[in-house]
Amino acid sequence: MKRFKRVLDLSNRLFFLCMLLFSLITAFFNWYVALAEVAVTLLVLVLYRRLRLRRQNKVEQAIQTIQLPSTTTPRMSLLNLPLPTCVLRLDDGLVLWGNPSFAAITGRQDPGFDIAVSELVPALPLKWLSEGKSECPVEVKLGNRSFTVFGSLARSEDPSHTLTALLHWVDVTELMRVRSEIDLMHPVMGIIALDNYEEITKNLGDSQKSTLLASIDDRISQLSRSTDGIVRKYDRDRYLCLFEERHLKKLIEGKFALLENVRELAGNAGIPATLSIGLGVSGATPQESLSFANLAVDMALSRGGDQVVIKNKLRFEFFGGKSKELEKRTKVKSRVMAGALKELILDASVVLIMGHKQSDVDAIGAAIGLVAVARKLECPVHIVADLRSTLAGTLIERLRPLREYADVFIDAQTALLLSDRETLLIVVDTCRPEMVESVELLQSIPRVAVIDHHRRAATYIENATLTFHEPYASSTCEMVSEIMQYIIEPTDILKEEADGLLGGVTMDTKNFTMHTGVRTFEAAAYLRAVGADTISIKRLFQTDLKSNLARHAVVAQAEMLNDQIAIAVADKAIDRVIAAQAADDLLNISGIQASFVLMPAAGQIVVSGRSLGDINVQVIAEKLGGGGHQTIAGAQILNKTMEEVKGQLIAAVNEYYAERG
Repeated sequence: MKRFKRVLDLSNRLFFLCMLLFSLITAFFNWYVALAEVAVTLLVLVLYRRLRLRRQNKVEQAIQTIQLPSTTTPRMSLLNLPLPTCVLRLDDGLVLWGNPSFAAITGRQDPGFDIAVSELVPALPLKWLSEGKSECPVEVKLGNRSFTVFGSLARSEDPSHTLTALLHWVDVTELMRVRSEIDLMHPVMGIIALDNYEEITKNLGDSQKSTLLASIDDRISQLSRSTDGIVRKYDRDRYLCLFEERHLKKLIEGKFALLENVRELAGNAGIPATLSIGLGVSGATPQESLSFANLAVDMALSRGGDQVVIKNKLRFEFFGGKSKELEKRTKVKSRVMAGALKELILDASVVLIMGHKQSDVDAIGAAIGLVAVARKLECPVHIVADLRSTLAGTLIERLRPLREYADVFIDAQTALLLSDRETLLIVVDTCRPEMVESVELLQSIPRVAVIDHHRRAATYIENATLTFHEPYASSTCEMVSEIMQYIIEPTDILKEEADGLLGGVTMDTKNFTMHTGVRTFEAAAYLRAVGADTISIKRLFQTDLKSNLARHAVVAQAEMLNDQIAIAVADKAIDRVIAAQAADDLLNISGIQASFVLMPAAGQIVVSGRSLGDINVQVIAEKLGGGGHQTIAGAQILNKTMEEVKGQLIAAVNEYYAERG
């Protein structure tokens, strides 16, 4: 009944026109009946208009009785209030009355009309009124104007009566324009770092060096000209920039062409110059924006450089990151970190070492290397690992019978009971707090050290006492091997520990074929010298016949995307190691530059990505909520079907190609 009444209210003109049309059609058959129909139609129209007018008069009389307090006008009612005001019925949104100001902003001729508010103002929500709120939570657009809507309900003691609402419309168009202009004028603070100053200037003559650096300075200064901002060099490889936020969108749309412009300049041995740019936006003060910029540039450098990171109060945004990380030629940082870690261990009552969930050989291998360090320094040490879900079960089974490892492996609950204020927690092979073996343990221990080689993601462990983060390292085991050389003697390392460390390097480099550098082979030579056995490591990664058949079955289901990327979907849950091996096997096929394997696992879909280097699988994985390296990355997606995740992956790949151009 209400719906019929609403249709009648909204379509009365059409209704009466249709009645007259039917009367005209009837005239072709019988003039008398047609005249009777016209008479009835006109009578109904007159009655309807009189009833409508009477109802509007009652509404206006009721509104006239509402007196508004005023210091200048003795009697002011809603009728002569200059603020646009209307009364509507809440159940169906029908406007019962509006004052002349409201009629003006809606383009109506008369203030008294019955029409649905959704036709007048489609963008106006009504739920907030029924929730008891007095202000609409969003700005309402009406034509080219913006309004803030305030409202109140007229409640009746009779629950059967329909609720009505009184709405006041405040024009905030100019306020919004000024606010938008002020937002565009907010300062963006930026730090620009020349990633590889030492590498590109090494062995260059003074004139060549000056020419190269002058060219870099000139291209960086173009940023000030394109943004009407300021760029100042304050160190040999650091620049400070400042511009208004209105220019940021243009830089993003241009994909930060400054990165490519500087990359065209090559230094020693043809090494291209690369920049890391950190931009701080939306800070409450310039000082806060500058702190955001410092965090952003540190993030860019920790992810390998050659990219832009934008930091605001809520999140990081990443742009670029196409180049491979350049390996540093000095071990000064490793020596400094070794000294700092040694002091932390000596001051600790107990050392707890923890990797990521479903720990692998790299995480456990790095952990046992640190166990050897703690043992040498005579500090109690334990490795926190879930032995039911670890992927390094074979390595752990080799270690547990040893006297030195009788009680080393413990679970997270036991670790919480052992910890105190002097406990040192060392997190290895991850820097993301949500990825660690036990988030509760991380949150409960104040002294934390982080050792990781993965490119830093938007979330990372903050306020760590020590952070040793090297995105160009092949593995965490390589980093730990370098630390060990400055703290312990070769005779302090067990053969099984050396095997585990070299096994971690071997796994993450795919038998020294990917993501390797000079320091990778130096670490391998050191581990080989202290007792690591390559045959034992090969046995560490052996799989049974069933696993091999499962791996080949996954490879057989692969599909090609863009003629360069292979995507394979496992029909059922398989071991994550098998999925990773299948992704590696796909790279052995001619023409495939990158591969992804998707498999179901315990209520989630696991994605393993591999690349030969030309395609950055880390950037693609980050679009799915994961991360990793340029050549090795992955993601774990909850509450999605396999088809949905596959669609997300394909969309992420297409987006990556679009961004890369």
